[in-house]
Amino acid sequence: MSKLINLMHLKAEHQIISEINDVGKLTSLQRLSSFKVLKDQGHEVAQLGGLKQLHGELRITNLEYVESKQEASKANLNNKRCLDGLTLEWTSNDRLQFRRQ
Repeated sequence: MSKLINLMHLKAEHQIISEINDVGKLTSLQRLSSFKVLKDQGHEVAQLGGLKQLHGELRITNLEYVESKQEASKANLNNKRCLDGLTLEWTSNDRLQFRRQ
């Protein structure tokens, strides 16, 4: 799946999307509804760093697996200018939501 570098839209159930390894290689991706952080290589939050064209809403879950501030900054979330909404979730059901005005 990670070889589909020209893929622009990915619409699937959250469980299916979370199984995709190295989603960060899909650099043309414009829509990604959810991303599940795991301890496994290829599922780190830093995978989001190269996805500069993301639009719409993004939900990032399992944030307790982010190891450090440096890893979190590699996701480059502050430069995702076309995102309308961002939901950050921990498995303890803690949640932060941001909406672009």
